[in-house]
Amino acid sequence: MKCFDNDFNVLGYRAYIDSLFVYARQKRFREVAPTGSLLQPEAHLLFGNKDRLYAINKSTLVTENLPVRGGWQLKRVTVELECGVPIRGCLSLPVGKPKGLILLGHGSSTTPEHCFNSEVPDYMNAIGARLTEAGFAVWCSFVPHAGNQPSVYNMMALFASQGIAFHHVIISSLNAGIDVFTSLVGAKPKAVGQYGVSGGVYLTLHLLAARGESWPTVLCGDFVDDTEYLVSRDMSLNYGKLMPGYLWMMNGIRPFLIPNIASLTYRAPLYFEVGVEDHGLLPNPLETMYMQGLINKFRAKYREKGSPAALILGTFKGGHEVEGIEATAWLQKSLA
Repeated sequence: MKCFDNDFNVLGYRAYIDSLFVYARQKRFREVAPTGSLLQPEAHLLFGNKDRLYAINKSTLVTENLPVRGGWQLKRVTVELECGVPIRGCLSLPVGKPKGLILLGHGSSTTPEHCFNSEVPDYMNAIGARLTEAGFAVWCSFVPHAGNQPSVYNMMALFASQGIAFHHVIISSLNAGIDVFTSLVGAKPKAVGQYGVSGGVYLTLHLLAARGESWPTVLCGDFVDDTEYLVSRDMSLNYGKLMPGYLWMMNGIRPFLIPNIASLTYRAPLYFEVGVEDHGLLPNPLETMYMQGLINKFRAKYREKGSPAALILGTFKGGHEVEGIEATAWLQKSLA
């Protein structure tokens, strides 16, 4: 986690988070009419039966070019959601015409900037840079997970006091990449895919659930059968740390836990990328047999929906990190 801790102030994320509390005191947050991107009906409960994701206010979009090697472009982006919440992220543009847009959900101990820094790779191994070099545009928004921001639960309460759900904001910030790309490039992306790493696995799955899209999605690490884990002895010993990570979703979260969420993501092909030495949330490393059993539960949900979408397990020698080679090739083939 050193990369995040060292750059938290340097990259302006402390000031960014502080600004959210300033905005609230200045009453700059606002309720908005249900005119954003529509949710598929099955996902209404997750969004409090509100028929929306927050769209961006394009007039507030500000960009800054960041230096990178290899000829491709990287832009740091700040833009407000229509509810008045500012979001931060990075958009990369490859050399030549993008093959498509990848929405990248990062984990708890990194920042968008690090996801594109191949010179100082963090545990995500600069996957954003590698995807860009493979020909994709990549959007990665900053997500203040519990692991990288001690007062994240205060932020959840802050937004709730203003009538805004924290969950909606972070899912909308990932979804915002489509409009950011369209605004900066002048055309919609040719195709859209997703790559979720660690805590980003849940973000990408929830965006699929909300929109009901058939976007091919790579899910890297942080896997556990939540319906079993929540009643396990391990949870009872760690509930103070872990339970709030589930409560940030909403009451009635059962349909949105792994693997139940497969009933909402069934249109999308999924590639599960797992290091065989990845402890994740389990006391022991994730075993191929465990992962195969979890994927079989996904397959059962997909069969119930009559979905032909592929579910693939890719393992590699490593821990809680990204391998990315086979997964990137799968994305290129799926989005061709």
